[in-house]
Amino acid sequence: MNDFVYVVSLEGKDVFHNRSIQYVIKHIDNLDKIRIIIKEKYNVEFEKLACRFSLNWWKFDNITDNRDIYLMVKRVDVID
Repeated sequence: MNDFVYVVSLEGKDVFHNRSIQYVIKHIDNLDKIRIIIKEKYNVEFEKLACRFSLNWWKFDNITDNRDIYLMVKRVDVID
């Protein structure tokens, strides 16, 4: 059985090099904690529900302002 984690990143044209990996979390329930940390650190908030999604990723739009920044969560396998 493969384990997996969630990679949380900020992406978009207004992010340095278009992508910045922020955190890796083991449980999707921790995403609310990450949202709080990102709001305090970068002063940007995101929608509560994903605007786009697939089986292994979720995209959340910026609701703070009109900058091209979104929160991306990707599920990736861990090979040990």
